[in-house]
Amino acid sequence: MTTTGGTLAILLDGKATDGQLTVGRFDVSEGEAPPFHMHTREDEVFMLIKDSALVWYGDQEPTC
Repeated sequence: MTTTGGTLAILLDGKATDGQLTVGRFDVSEGEAPPFHMHTREDEVFMLIKDSALVWYGDQEPTC
């Protein structure tokens, strides 16, 4: 699946995990990003493989 700013591959979906978890790999090039979005009923976890990322948390802007 191609999204704005990168490619998303679903590795495990809700069907495979009885609705408990979705695992995906999101690849982006330097300067690209997924569209801004918020989750209100679930958590989102990132594992950064290399380089750095800017991630918004509410109104905070930590750089990873």
